[in-house]
Amino acid sequence: MKLTYRIASLAIALFAIIGLSFSGVYAQKEKQFSKEQVLLSVILTHVDQFHFEPAEYNDAYSEKIYDLYIKNLDNQKRFLLQEDVDELEKSKFKLDDAVRDLSFDFYERSVEMIESRQEEAEGYIKDILGKPFDLTVNEEIDFDSDNQKFAGSKKELKDYWRKLLKYQTLDRMMDLKSEDEHKEKSSEDLEALAREKVLKRNTDWFTRLYQQDADDRFAVYVNAITQSIDPHSSYYPPAEKANFDISMSGKLEGIGARLQQEGPYTKVVDIIPGSPSAAQGELEKEDFIIKVAQKDEEPLDVVDMPLDEVVKFIRGPKGTEVTLTVKKIDGSIKQIPIIRDVVVLEETYAKSAIIEEDGKRMGYIFLPSFYSDFGNPDGRDCYKDVKAIVEQLKTESIDGIVFDLRNNTGGYLFDAVQMAGLFIEEGPIVQVKGKGKESIPKIHKDADPDIVYDGPLVVLVNTFSASASEIFAAAVQDYNRGIVIGSESTYGKGTVQRFFDLDRMLANGYDYVKPLGSIKMTIQKFYRINGGSTQQKGVEPDIVLPDQYSFIDVGEKEKDNVMPWTEIGSLSYDDYSKLSAAVNALQSKSLNRVQQDMLFKKVTEQAKWLKEQRDNSVRSLEYDAFVKEEEKFKEINEQYKDLFSDIDNMMISNTKEDLAVISADEEKKERNEKWFEDLKKDIYLYEAVNVMQDF
Repeated sequence: MKLTYRIASLAIALFAIIGLSFSGVYAQKEKQFSKEQVLLSVILTHVDQFHFEPAEYNDAYSEKIYDLYIKNLDNQKRFLLQEDVDELEKSKFKLDDAVRDLSFDFYERSVEMIESRQEEAEGYIKDILGKPFDLTVNEEIDFDSDNQKFAGSKKELKDYWRKLLKYQTLDRMMDLKSEDEHKEKSSEDLEALAREKVLKRNTDWFTRLYQQDADDRFAVYVNAITQSIDPHSSYYPPAEKANFDISMSGKLEGIGARLQQEGPYTKVVDIIPGSPSAAQGELEKEDFIIKVAQKDEEPLDVVDMPLDEVVKFIRGPKGTEVTLTVKKIDGSIKQIPIIRDVVVLEETYAKSAIIEEDGKRMGYIFLPSFYSDFGNPDGRDCYKDVKAIVEQLKTESIDGIVFDLRNNTGGYLFDAVQMAGLFIEEGPIVQVKGKGKESIPKIHKDADPDIVYDGPLVVLVNTFSASASEIFAAAVQDYNRGIVIGSESTYGKGTVQRFFDLDRMLANGYDYVKPLGSIKMTIQKFYRINGGSTQQKGVEPDIVLPDQYSFIDVGEKEKDNVMPWTEIGSLSYDDYSKLSAAVNALQSKSLNRVQQDMLFKKVTEQAKWLKEQRDNSVRSLEYDAFVKEEEKFKEINEQYKDLFSDIDNMMISNTKEDLAVISADEEKKERNEKWFEDLKKDIYLYEAVNVMQDF
């Protein structure tokens, strides 16, 4: 280990972070340290001090950094040769020392390699697309990078590019063929036109690739270091943090989807209720956006494009159209046109309805997130809203409540704790533990002995119910206060993150490196009152219903370097044992209904097909076979497109109080009618109501 770098690292940590008042030292020292050294030193100090489980600097950690960095550097194996990887691999078990020593030899060599290979690849595309493809050759391409090896030679890599560009050309031919002005053109003419458009798209893509600056490159390396500890600890350069803040506000004119960078892709992580994306209905969580097209314009390839650039192309004025080409979780490609609009903030808040079936009246509460307006004492707060809804439903003589947390990715923990208290007497709701074995878990309790509602309760969840949603569902389950129904498991995010502004941690004399950006870091872990964590496992419902992800692994457990499931001591609490004794009977009745229901059978068939498509990453590059595959995709997608229809014996209405407000506003009335249309087709809600009937 190099002592000089050790001393440098310590000096930066002391002078930059603690801010010792040695102005003479600043004058002598500040120019010795590069921005990269200061940035990494400040991040490492933060990790050591605040991360729930800081990394141990050993070979295992070094290997994780290497694997993740190489994966993000050339995710699709389109640039580096095996000889490049072999050279970089010599540092595979030395990166922990390099990180500690603030040595960047490995990083700088990797940047030289990737930039050189990218220039070579640009030459390949011009040469390959300069002549027609032979579309009669029976050959295939595999898009699963895990099945590929790095090319052994430039000749082999160029042939891979040939296949990749041939696929893009075939794909573009299908698009052109569907347009009226090109329907009568021959295959040869379509191929030539498609090649021309593919060349322009790739030329533009390489131009953007070269626009990446040193900060963008270095952020990839820093994130390999932080995300090798856990996937949620991420470095945000200044521009990326600004985009994160904007996306979380949900108030810009656009499509109303929250996005994040995942390797070379832009991934949809949330759909904002009341947004154009939610209204259009086809964009889903876990979708990868691979192209963006403005109305009547050529699609723009956004793979490998920085998130802030992708966001610029997706945003736009109200009323304009943007078409997203997305890669679905099953591997299929779909074009989704969305009319941009302002998010209707009312649709992001809790709302309710009355559901009547077989003479019973059920209260229905939909909560899209655990929201709270921190900066405004008069702003909306989900706990207050839900409490008011529960009290309102009680005046309607309801026989039970269905609480819908599907797709609720969490939010303000304190509101989740208070909300659980609406349905139980006082007691613990969740344990939150900080770093270190000696850390004593903080117990968040419901201190109010009053129960606002003590009747039958069903909590509806799915794979994308996460964080605070899991805490609420777990508390209901641990107290045996209600029945949790839904996917095989919730998301499994049992960790807490906090943002640290890195500039604030610098003392005077380091202005020359600012702005550094921010780091989001995992600082705590959630634990249920029974002692088990929600991390990875999530909440396993009492009654499991099949959905389209039944055969596909989705959730926290699928991320790289995910933190493990652990447990701590359980707490003392009084549960509702009467319901516990009835769960088996409720499970049996529900299973019998689901097995006989034709719609649930079709859902299971669709889930199996999605699994099959996801596992099949190979596509034919022979024209006739390619066309047949495309037609098959469309046929099956159409088959499942209108899977659900109205459920006749489930009547839905507003409460008297809501009806008076909605009837006076045509826009609210229209949105309410659309919501009811969706609810009447919701077989999961219908089964939740049936379980409530079984109470």
